[in-house]
This record gives sequence, C-alpha cells and structure tokens, in this order.
Amino acid sequence: MQQASDLQDKKRLNARKFDAKGMLIVAIALTILTISSITFYNDATITARLRNSSSQYQPTQEYTPPPQPPQVAFLGDSFTGGAGASSKSNRWTSIVSKELGWIELNYGQGGTNYSSGSVRTGGEAYVNRLTDIIISRPDIVVVSAAGNRLDLEQKAGINRTFEILRQKLPEATIIATSPYYRAEEMPPKLVQFGKDVEEAAESQGGVYLELGHPLLNRANVMDDDKVHPNNAGYALIAEAFIREFKKLGAL
Repeated sequence: MQQASDLQDKKRLNARKFDAKGMLIVAIALTILTISSITFYNDATITARLRNSSSQYQPTQEYTPPPQPPQVAFLGDSFTGGAGASSKSNRWTSIVSKELGWIELNYGQGGTNYSSGSVRTGGEAYVNRLTDIIISRPDIVVVSAAGNRLDLEQKAGINRTFEILRQKLPEATIIATSPYYRAEEMPPKLVQFGKDVEEAAESQGGVYLELGHPLLNRANVMDDDKVHPNNAGYALIAEAFIREFKKLGAL
C-alpha cells in the first residue's frame, strides 16, 4: 500500500517537472520570437525612414570647392634668385607672392640672360631651361632680367623663349617685366633690350609690365657689392611690380 502511494507521488513530481520544462521552453521560444520581431521591425523602420528622408532631402545649394592659389613660375637671373637679400623671404618674387597669394616657383640663376648662360654660376640661358617650368604647369610665368651679357646677341633667345612658353603653356598667363638695373642710369643697350622683350612677349599674347627704375639714385638700397639690391631694394622692386600688376585687373 505504501509502495503504491510512493509511486503515485513520483509520477506527480515528474509531471510537475515536465510541465516546468515545457513552460520554460515555451517562454524561451516566445522571447526569441519577440526579439526577432522587434529587430526586424527596427531594421525595416530605419531603412524606410532613411529612404524616405533621402528622397525628400534637397540641398540648398551646390558645393563649390574653394579656389586654389595660382602657381607662379619666376624665370630670371640673380635679381630673381634674390642675390643680396638676407633670406629667400626677402626676394622681390617672394614678397610679391605673399602679397598676391601666389605659390612661388623660383627659377632664378645668377649671371644668365635669355640667350646666354654663366660660366661663373653654371646657370643656363633662359631659352635652355624651360623644361622644368613647363613640367610644373604654372598658371602664370613671370620673366625678368637685369640685362647680363648685353655684349652678346640676346634677341633670338628672347623671341624663342616666349615662343616656347606660349606653345607649351597655352593656358598660362605670360608676364615679362622691364629690365631692372642698379642705382645708376640705364645704359642705352638695356633700354633697347627692354623694347625687344616687350615686343616678343606681346607677340605671343603676353603682358609687359613697365616697372620704371625703382633703384635709381638710391645707393642705400644696394648690397655691399653695388650690383644687387639689399632687402630694401627688393622691397622697392616688389612694390613696383604689384602696383603695375594690379593695374591689369583680372587676367
């Protein structure tokens, strides 16, 4: 009799355990289903909202990137290279570039001119060192000279220099400056040299800037060698260039 009662109790206990396990399994299944439904709902809702918002978004204006500063190549002699200046930042080319917001590319080599190089400095004639300038693809090319070796023929080199620059850089603005000189009066040969430069530059669609003679009778703005300007002299050349350049307006 006691054994039958124990057996009955054992069956009831097993039944309760089975019911508990079943309820636990059902609860877990419902939880997983609920989470999946919520995740699906959230994903679908977010995707729909993103699609809807992107279709409704209209930019107020098109984006225009800021203009890049022009690259300017300065081709010249020791005046362009800054001989006599205390630092490169005091070259007239560097002063001009800072004032006008240009990226300066300086190709100044002492003792050179359009047709002639310099044994002393190893510099080549302008016409023979245009390759690097052409490769750099500048927006503007400024060509200047102080008139080295005017005892040699320069006109052919002048003409050819501007021809090559225009041919290889058809979109660039080409600017030639009048020759600069020391604190003395310009010799007649240098005056004629300037006229040849003006004619050649303008024949190729370039611009000629007449800078005058900013160093005339100003020995105090010359370096100790009496040939090259000091910082003050270069500042005067830069001032003359900026003044004449601004007269051109938008190029």
